[in-house]
Amino acid sequence: MSSSEAPRVGVLLSGETVPRWMARALQFVEVETDATITRLVVDDSTSDDGTVDTLQRLVELREWAPFAAAISLRSDPHFAESVPIDEVPALADAERTYCEPVDTDGFGQELPASAVADLEPLDLVVRFGFGILVGEALTAPTHGVLSYHHGDLTEYRGQPAGFWEFVHDEPTAGITVQRITDELDAGEVFAYEEVDITDADTWREVRRRLYVTSEPLLAQATQTVLEGTDPQEPSDLGDLYSLPTGKPVLTYALKTASGYL
Repeated sequence: MSSSEAPRVGVLLSGETVPRWMARALQFVEVETDATITRLVVDDSTSDDGTVDTLQRLVELREWAPFAAAISLRSDPHFAESVPIDEVPALADAERTYCEPVDTDGFGQELPASAVADLEPLDLVVRFGFGILVGEALTAPTHGVLSYHHGDLTEYRGQPAGFWEFVHDEPTAGITVQRITDELDAGEVFAYEEVDITDADTWREVRRRLYVTSEPLLAQATQTVLEGTDPQEPSDLGDLYSLPTGKPVLTYALKTASGYL
């Protein structure tokens, strides 16, 4: 890349739409940095039997299944509303690659070689799709792949965003933009923000605060990476959380009922 050429950024997407907060985050990159989004890599995988997959998923969720089903049936809050990528100005001129992720023998998925080759000319990539990604795609762009993690890596790794902080009555919840590695939620940190959730009565409100506060952080992290500023290394890695079962589900139900009342 010549000194006069704008840094080239790619975006990994899960489909033809993005949540509104992601669309706004990408607009911040376009407006507040010198970078240009030139490539979209879109997950083109489809399920042959959605009903079977849904039933299997509900069995896996166990006690959390009724709450997951209820959440999926509710209308999306404004920050999570789906926006077609064709309506996001920052993505208007980007070339597109469609591909299906490849399962690995162990942890995570990889991108096919053709998609990795499309990432190699880029300076930086942002992950907004493809789940847990490992392999050559993470090192193909010059400066790697940035990804949001809604949590403090030294306290809360894994998922769901903001849930465990809500259940544990934490006063704050973190937002991290990290350069991801083959180890889950253990990357170098290029932007971090804490959000006050002391008076957030529901997990929905926790999520709203996290995602709205997230919007400008991607531009901040992008600029930091492209300027060559050293990232922060997590001093210690926190516990790895997953979807709740057992007592945390009951705690969530009681706190949610109390919050709505």
